[in-house]
Amino acid sequence: LAGQVGELGAAAGVALDVSVAAARLAARTDERIAAVVADAWRGLPIRDHAVDAVLSIFAPRNLGEFARVLTGDGRLLVLAPNPGHLAVLRDRFGLLAIEPGKQERLLAAASEFFEVTATSRLRTPVALTADQAADVIAMGPNAFHHPPLPTDPVTDHLDVTLRVFRPLPEPTDTSID
Repeated sequence: LAGQVGELGAAAGVALDVSVAAARLAARTDERIAAVVADAWRGLPIRDHAVDAVLSIFAPRNLGEFARVLTGDGRLLVLAPNPGHLAVLRDRFGLLAIEPGKQERLLAAASEFFEVTATSRLRTPVALTADQAADVIAMGPNAFHHPPLPTDPVTDHLDVTLRVFRPLPEPTDTSID
């Protein structure tokens, strides 16, 4: 986010996370990023139609709230893992699997509020140091299961899909009083 805000001149960003540590880190990356500790499932602390873009990376998605805060020509960008994402790391350390049908469920849920305008899949090798691999494990739900941590480098693959969504037009009231 910081690099993108930095390239947009007068743009400002809002980083929202339930983690105080993540919010603090986001706030330190660029003075134009406001960091808010909040739970997206309880509603976003942002007024209606005030945001040009929402970026969701491997995070829970409150699609109704995203649609509410986006401008009519705004965009939702969702980066989600495919089944092959970090498969070596998951297999070696007994990590949680990517849920079957995850991408299909996203599309079905989003169709109430959005239409897909672009889809791009990225599959690329990645070499992680032991510390980087441990950080990857600690960032997600696997951290709560206390798996063993890597002591050696791990060679794996990133396998993700980026989807860009546009909000559906809001229904207009055609009733006659």
